[in-house]
Amino acid sequence: MRLLLVPVVFAGMLEAQPEQVWLGTMKESFQPVADTPGLPRVLIIGDSISIYYTLPVRNLLSGSANVHRIPENGGTSANGVAKIEAWLGTGKWDVIHFNFGLHDIVFRAGDKRNNIPLVDYEANLRKFVLGLKATGGRLIWASTTPAPATATVNPARSDADVVGYNDVARRIMQENGIEIDVLYRFAKPRLEWIQRPANVHYTFHGYDVLAVKVAASIRTMLRAPADDALDEVRRVLTSKEPATWVFTGDSITEAERHTMGGRSYVEHFHERVHSEMSRRLDAVINSGAGGTRIQTLRENRDRLVFRFQPTVVSLMFGMNDCVRGPSGRGGFRAELEEMVGAIRSRGAIPLLQTPNAICFPNAERCADLSAYVSIIREVAAKTKSPLIDHYAHWLEARTEQRLLYWLNDGSIHPNQFGHVEMAHEIFRKLGVYDAESYTCRLFVP
Repeated sequence: MRLLLVPVVFAGMLEAQPEQVWLGTMKESFQPVADTPGLPRVLIIGDSISIYYTLPVRNLLSGSANVHRIPENGGTSANGVAKIEAWLGTGKWDVIHFNFGLHDIVFRAGDKRNNIPLVDYEANLRKFVLGLKATGGRLIWASTTPAPATATVNPARSDADVVGYNDVARRIMQENGIEIDVLYRFAKPRLEWIQRPANVHYTFHGYDVLAVKVAASIRTMLRAPADDALDEVRRVLTSKEPATWVFTGDSITEAERHTMGGRSYVEHFHERVHSEMSRRLDAVINSGAGGTRIQTLRENRDRLVFRFQPTVVSLMFGMNDCVRGPSGRGGFRAELEEMVGAIRSRGAIPLLQTPNAICFPNAERCADLSAYVSIIREVAAKTKSPLIDHYAHWLEARTEQRLLYWLNDGSIHPNQFGHVEMAHEIFRKLGVYDAESYTCRLFVP
């Protein structure tokens, strides 16, 4: 029997979303951005695909970059040539992420001719690239995302044309030394669970998935660490002073039953630090408890955290909190900020971790998870706290089959392999991943 997994947040719920929700998201992405002084400026240029991944990209890069976009649907490459000066304005751009294609390949009414013939598309793209290069900014071309293989897509498009136009664009970018964000290759194997039926557009969750890839490509071009705040934790691992590590959270941190007898990510961390790194006097404590929310931690902070006199406190909440939906977001933010402040006031370091991504069919109650993950990121940026973003990593790394291998219950809880992957991501972010060590050699399907 074939299992159809439609992962995370909003998938399967999309068609129930009122049109005003989509219009509201579009209008919000068009709003001007007030720059945070000292941060690099990023410009996103593209059609409606980029319109809907703009906000999650902005969120992912919060505290790292000022992310702007053109205040309209970029449309065809011809439209781009006509409006490039207005779009670029007079400001300095550090990174420009751009795409044209879906509007160029649309079939003209009544025939199979493309809206912008391939030869004209190439000429337009060359002109546009010259204009972008004059800015002195670092450039990223996003390959055009797939068109579904169905005759009912409206307006009509062919995926074969997407491939052909992408080939021309790739050649132009390679000639000009421009980086390529391979969104087509990234999206293609995931279409079943991120793209709307018979549509070139995506579910809200699908745009979250694309945003992770886009943000990663931009972050690479910024040539800066994703989160310098993690240096605070890295210094603990290089210090000669013994440390006490407290990991607290819900059932994902607790990890009972769902690992099928395997180790949790906290236990893998203990072995890596305590044994393999020979930090024998470090104490690693897991105070995670199934069913808990951030409010539970606030009410029991002394028992779950502070009685251990921690050096570092890892907080991984959100999975149970998100069940409250939009009405619970404000309270979650306030509780998380208050807990971060309490940890700092005790002289400890708060380490925020987002929960893993989930599979929606068996987890409808967690449909608002992505919004709560966004809050965790925002709190980390606001409080300058170190962050490890498992949610983003899982969205970027997984395919439908890989997700099934990482979840014990086909919905929420990581199994033994999922916990190994979470541990490996922690090791990578903290700079202690060693491919020759036993913990880092553990198999992950």
